[in-house]
Amino acid sequence: MTKVPLIGLTTNEVIEIVHQLRNNNLMQGVDFDFTFYPASWDGFNLASHRHAVFTFYKESIATWFILKYGSGFVGETDDV
Repeated sequence: MTKVPLIGLTTNEVIEIVHQLRNNNLMQGVDFDFTFYPASWDGFNLASHRHAVFTFYKESIATWFILKYGSGFVGETDDV
């Protein structure tokens, strides 16, 4: 399993990427999953930027995705 974060995307941008993945015959829940994290504030400052984490179950699909969309981090981890 490879997790690929994309930082700074809006919800509409994430949904568009998901549509493109599905249009490429990839199945959510089989080939990939994703989670969107909105920006969070600690009351005074930005605590974390909005981002999405795409999880791929085949390394070849993750590599294709990274080449197409870029990445904030590349690798296998559960800490993203």
